[in-house]
Amino acid sequence: MAVKQMSNPTLSTSAVSVLPISRSVACLAALWLGPLMPSLAAQQFRRAAAPDIVLLGRVTLADVDRDGDLDVLAATAIGPQRLALGDGWGHFTDASERLAMLPQQAGLGFVAGDFDGDGAVDLLFRAQAASSVILRNDGQGRFAVDARTTFTMPSVDAAVAGDFDGDGDLDLVLGQEGGALSLWLNDGTGRFVVAPGRLPSTVASWSELSAGDIDGDGDLDLAGGGFFSANYADTVVVYRNDGPSGFAEVLRQQGWSAPLPQLADLDGDGHLDLVVADAIATSMWRGDGQGGFGVVPSLPGLLRAVDVDDDGDLDLLGDSTLFVNDGSGQWLGAPQRAIDLGAVANMALGDVDSDGDLDAVMPGPGLSRLRLWINRHRGVRIATEPQIGQRFSFVVEAQPGYATTFQVVIPLLALGTAAIDLPPFGRLGLDPTSLVQFPLAYLPGPGGEVPVELTVPDVPDFVGIPLAVQGVVQSPLVPARLTNTETTRIR
Repeated sequence: MAVKQMSNPTLSTSAVSVLPISRSVACLAALWLGPLMPSLAAQQFRRAAAPDIVLLGRVTLADVDRDGDLDVLAATAIGPQRLALGDGWGHFTDASERLAMLPQQAGLGFVAGDFDGDGAVDLLFRAQAASSVILRNDGQGRFAVDARTTFTMPSVDAAVAGDFDGDGDLDLVLGQEGGALSLWLNDGTGRFVVAPGRLPSTVASWSELSAGDIDGDGDLDLAGGGFFSANYADTVVVYRNDGPSGFAEVLRQQGWSAPLPQLADLDGDGHLDLVVADAIATSMWRGDGQGGFGVVPSLPGLLRAVDVDDDGDLDLLGDSTLFVNDGSGQWLGAPQRAIDLGAVANMALGDVDSDGDLDAVMPGPGLSRLRLWINRHRGVRIATEPQIGQRFSFVVEAQPGYATTFQVVIPLLALGTAAIDLPPFGRLGLDPTSLVQFPLAYLPGPGGEVPVELTVPDVPDFVGIPLAVQGVVQSPLVPARLTNTETTRIR
């Protein structure tokens, strides 16, 4: 692969404004830069260390402690339920004691939202074979059971939050095993009251709910999937919200196994489409913006709609396949870049490492431990740990395998970390007082990775010096953006 050749200069201390200790100055001055030669990376996600959690139900990402970073909520087979607080760089600290008020029973999942309007994320905890509860956040990520709401159903198999009555607060639609959907309206303080008769009385064991405005009238409509008792078949329905008069059924289709519907705009026309996935295939219906849908060709495998490549349109991600959207709902092949992710049906997506793209947190196959997958659309990783007298290497990653134009990559290194928001470039994770910028490299399409190699001098006094690496990625189509930050120490 062609690349503009760069010189291999010695890093001078003139690149550093202030350094805390003299041995750090000596270390920086002695590091040598190797050639920046790009290579192709073929996999979209790389697995990273995750909190040690065995899951039964779903995992949820939400900023429960209001520090600007996403935290992990996990429903476990045997209590206690689990909470891990994120640091914004893809690392987590267990804080499950903050959920200690929950009974020692199996959980099916959490629904996160600011139910009482105080700016902090509250929770609906869905229990298995027991009553679900609302957990109110004190604003610091600590929770207490809100006894003002009593859910009467024994098990909530599916749930979705949204403002279904248009009064500015979050309501809940709950689907119980072997029962009808129920709408619970929020009074604005986080207290919920059931609204009988607003939803059709169809009895089912519900597997998934999704909310969105399918007809452009400004209120939230509903899609649901599950096993329907009336026809003894797995079925998907779409209900149109008609305001105080309730919801009306506008679509019913059967023929899946545990269907998972999503309302999402796949073709970028401003109208929500319907995506229905099961273990065999993913079917799609194009929305007309008025509540109607027309079928389009299906794709193999269980796929979920998500913007993997940070280009503003929704791609389709499975446990071993990624279909990249060209912006109009057409798929750019089916490259195998998401290998063995796990149970994508139960995944949560969010930027856990502050590089601006969506990462994935999910259980592995079956009843399994939590998995964390870092999106390589834009990132940095340490390839070889630094040791005195040895080579230290790190890699800057950029659009692995699907870039349509060249990219400019600038590797960065420092002797410490920081957390400085620099909009619109992202978050600087390096100590600016010891920041060194390496020569830029040109990475031609289809993208990949740029390795950086440095030699650590064989000086025992360098042992223990911290190193932090980051990168800047830019292309003619995308503004410059900082990657995540990785840290290590010289050994």
